[in-house]
Amino acid sequence: MRDMDTVNVASDRASARVGGGVIAGHLQEILNSHGLFTSTGQAKSVGYVSWACGGGYGFYVGTYGFGVDQILRARVVLAGGCVVDTNADSELLWALRGAGAGTFGIIMELRVKVYPVPKLYAGFLAFPLAVAATVMDEIEKLLHDDFLDKFSGDAIAVNPIMAPIPVAKPCFILF
Repeated sequence: MRDMDTVNVASDRASARVGGGVIAGHLQEILNSHGLFTSTGQAKSVGYVSWACGGGYGFYVGTYGFGVDQILRARVVLAGGCVVDTNADSELLWALRGAGAGTFGIIMELRVKVYPVPKLYAGFLAFPLAVAATVMDEIEKLLHDDFLDKFSGDAIAVNPIMAPIPVAKPCFILF
């Protein structure tokens, strides 16, 4: 599957064809070279097609939607060996957009929405677990006051060995 690793940007720059073996990091590298991007998960080594067809949660869900929301069409090898384009089978496209990759056949290729690379301010903040509720209350106030019209982030509680920065105790991280 990993040999199906091609990424082709459409001439209108609104979509890209993504091979069934493409990993998220490779997809973003290719799209970035064209000044484009699409939503992916948080790990660069995850297969894009299975991530997208399995729901596709990532940092940009709040702005661009889930991975399944990016899927425009697919080419699939069905159990009998025939190759089907979902332009000819809208029910199959509907099933692929949420039932998971590999459930209805082998996905050879997806066509997905792509976007101009957004301006991005990124980073993370670590807080002691004892103040997690207070921090989240304050963030909620900012969001209700139209702090940003496009905001996406995650909050996790982590043990020191899992933290993206050196910490001595379990902590609460916003990123």
